[in-house]
Amino acid sequence: MKSIKHSQNEKRKPVLPLRAYLGYLLICTLLLTGVSFARFVTASSNADSARVAAGVVTVGYDDNTHMDLIRPWDDGTLTEEFTFSVSNGASEVAIRYDVVVKLSQPLGTGVTMTLDGQPITAVADNTYTFSNVGTFEAGVSETNTHTLSFSGDFMTIPSGTDDTYDIQISIYSQQID
Repeated sequence: MKSIKHSQNEKRKPVLPLRAYLGYLLICTLLLTGVSFARFVTASSNADSARVAAGVVTVGYDDNTHMDLIRPWDDGTLTEEFTFSVSNGASEVAIRYDVVVKLSQPLGTGVTMTLDGQPITAVADNTYTFSNVGTFEAGVSETNTHTLSFSGDFMTIPSGTDDTYDIQISIYSQQID
């Protein structure tokens, strides 16, 4: 049997490792799959159309966003109110919204908060949510006024305790038509 020796002058052909072949195979498979699947996804007819509808909801208020519940002289119940408005600018879609109130601290013992007489529907840390507060019709510019009420029953609140809250109001809105 003859042994074959490669001379130093001969160039060896580079050999790609198995990983490179598998990588090329994966890329080709992904390209072919994407192209063939895209053909089915993008099929349409002449009657199809799409557009984006505008919808903007804003919140406004004139009052100070700081609320103090200071113990009354008779240790009874004290209610303080914060009034704000929620508006839309003639949005092209009907909108339902929730009001989210973030306070600088949790509500104290004996202190309750309501929005237009409705109780809180969700609580997370110092964030309180009032669900399904209002709606706006499509194509109509409207403003809804809301009253956020803080009530403290100072018969149950420890003596020498006053509650102070900084208020931040956000609106969570969604299209309903």
